[in-house]
Amino acid sequence: MMICFAQYLNEQVDKFYTFDDLEFKEHPMVKSASIMPKAEESKHAIMKFSNGHKVSVLFGPYFYSDGAWDTFEFNGINTYEVAHIDNNGNLNEPLGYQTKEEVTKEMIRIQKLKPPKQIFSKEDPYGEEDWNND
Repeated sequence: MMICFAQYLNEQVDKFYTFDDLEFKEHPMVKSASIMPKAEESKHAIMKFSNGHKVSVLFGPYFYSDGAWDTFEFNGINTYEVAHIDNNGNLNEPLGYQTKEEVTKEMIRIQKLKPPKQIFSKEDPYGEEDWNND
């Protein structure tokens, strides 16, 4: 049985963070706006999830979003660049030109990832319990 994407999103909205939960702020490159045309139009949102993973969402003329960097034409915000930052801080390959719905789908995928296995703890600093239970 196939579920349409809209139905899938509606079922997930109550359980997961979505695009609407992102808080966009001025991108750090705005400080370089005097040498980078239209840089002030660049915005960035980053969200850390309970599993330790993060999502980074960008838009502006220097990212894989609406507005071509070579023409500096920025006619609105319809697509975004989204990247997964794993719990070790590694940035995965960004996905370009994603709609709000596609960003939400990627956010849900990231939130479903398992948190890293905790081997060491305050109570077991050498991870011996984990070695004995594999």
